[in-house]
Parts: sequence; C-alpha cells; structure tokens
Amino acid sequence: MAPSVRGVRWSWFWWPAVVVYGLFLLYPIVLAVYGSLFAWSGVGGRWSF
Repeated sequence: MAPSVRGVRWSWFWWPAVVVYGLFLLYPIVLAVYGSLFAWSGVGGRWSF
C-alpha cells in the first residue's frame, strides 16, 4: 500500500493542521488547569511543583 504523491502531499498538509487544531483545542484546557493549580497554590500559600 504505497501512498500516491497526492496522498503524501495531503498527509504532509493535514498532519500540521491537525496538530495546530489540537493545540488550539487544548490551549484553553491547559490554561484552566494551570490557572486552577496556581489559584490553589496561592490559597495554600505554597507552590507545589
């Protein structure tokens, strides 16, 4: 099952697009998680890393 030239081109185009789209989806979640961690550490009065 050797990929055709068109398939190779689409895979090279779609993989970065999928990665960027996933980063855009995960970015708010990561911000929320880190924000909650910083808030809890601020309430606790110490940093937990």
